[in-house]
Amino acid sequence: MRHMEERKTYHHGLTIKEFREKRNMSQSKLAALWPRQDGSYGVSLQYVQAVEYGKKRVEDMGTLRALCKLLDIPHWRFGLSEYDPFDPESLPGKGVRLYTETLEVVEHWIERTEVLYRTSPLPEAARDVYYLQKLFDHFVREYPPTLGQQKLFLRLFAQVKNLEGVILLGNGEYEAAKRTFEAMLEIAEQLHELGDPTMRAHALLTVGTEYERANKKHDAVSYLEEARDVTFSTSKNVAAYVHSYLARAYAGAKDLYHFEKAIETAEQLARSVNYGDGTDFVYHPLSGILAEKSYGYLQLKNPRAVLDLRDIIEQQIEKEQNRRLHAWIPYDWAKANLLLGNVDQAVEEARAFYRRSQAMQSQHAFNRALSFAALLKKRYGNVPEVRGFWSEIEEENRCKDSMNTR
Repeated sequence: MRHMEERKTYHHGLTIKEFREKRNMSQSKLAALWPRQDGSYGVSLQYVQAVEYGKKRVEDMGTLRALCKLLDIPHWRFGLSEYDPFDPESLPGKGVRLYTETLEVVEHWIERTEVLYRTSPLPEAARDVYYLQKLFDHFVREYPPTLGQQKLFLRLFAQVKNLEGVILLGNGEYEAAKRTFEAMLEIAEQLHELGDPTMRAHALLTVGTEYERANKKHDAVSYLEEARDVTFSTSKNVAAYVHSYLARAYAGAKDLYHFEKAIETAEQLARSVNYGDGTDFVYHPLSGILAEKSYGYLQLKNPRAVLDLRDIIEQQIEKEQNRRLHAWIPYDWAKANLLLGNVDQAVEEARAFYRRSQAMQSQHAFNRALSFAALLKKRYGNVPEVRGFWSEIEEENRCKDSMNTR
């Protein structure tokens, strides 16, 4: 009922007034610049006032389009298409492919941002994600896709939400990351209804992983098993990616049998394709799958199996130039050595992880590095290597505090 009343009271003058005021333009200035049907400009102040109050109606499409250009009004606010059949040269591609071409550029931008995330300090990828987020906010608000563009739009929108989530995660904003991944899942569900299941598998994986991080093991396994079921309709790349994280969830639930079965499937799938090339928007290379295997054995308290994987993982990291994993992997070696009672080696690996997390500027990784250093101090504070490592950290903090107080 309320919408019917709004439709009765709406007139174009309301939109004209809204955007005139956004541009801090007076009614008299608009009157002087008002486009006329004959190509000239200028009307009376009283005419502008009458239009804005709804006493006079603007019906001519040419005038409305000219007002859009003058006041920066989105064409859809007047029920107009961006494409002007009377002036097809006014848009690149004659108005036929502009939106699709923009989305294709966005797709390339997303791929480059994924590479940045793996290879550069986190703020570099975060900057690109910020602009992608702004662009999609604008799309959603001003330029919703046509039916023909909807699948591409939703797929890219889901990918941007995924990138937002991983940046939030990297900054240690865990609850915000989980909410963003849940928003990604909502978009992916729409896409799945249109016959594209790939992003739904991705989204279920991200939400499940956050439940695993929150120590909600049953929920994590449930989401990731659902993601695995979706991969029966996706590529091998996506299936390998999902199975590696499902293995991680099984390990967290102390289910050795299903962990080894899932991680073996992930490896077999990954080695059977050109995995990590960006197909189906998977940028989780073989080194990442092997790292999930290492993480799983840590969860299962099998440090020997972790250290047995070291050479092959480091070789794969080097082959793929996976700088993000290069920063993280010493954490596994540190924890494995600590479980074996090799305190000096644990300190050496913890120091490498601490330094690399600083270089990557990931708060998430840095939090883990500090927590592990504190654990070493609590358990082995009298060991010289531990004391030396903790002294380095304290000295750095003193220097930072001194710099901040200058």
